[in-house]
Amino acid sequence: MRTNGVNGAEQTTNGNGTSHQKGRVGRPSTVAQHSSLVVAWLREDPTLSGAEIVRRIRLGGYTGGKSAIYELSSTTRCSSDPWSSTSWRRSATRPMAR
Repeated sequence: MRTNGVNGAEQTTNGNGTSHQKGRVGRPSTVAQHSSLVVAWLREDPTLSGAEIVRRIRLGGYTGGKSAIYELSSTTRCSSDPWSSTSWRRSATRPMAR
């Protein structure tokens, strides 16, 4: 699959040699234009809280919801550091079953 750069649409080739585009469903992302800032902030400080990211991005003019920012920061953290997942932390601190 190849991304063509327009709304994350991917071009997929079928087994018979034909291709089609698989586009995104729903409204366009309002947080996508701020994603480079979030990536830069998390590279600078990987322990930056989600609330601080929301505060900073809103100062930059973002008017969308918090959940989109939290999802963006979560996927950014997971893609850059596989050990940063909160589910891993939770499972690592549970006592082992006997």
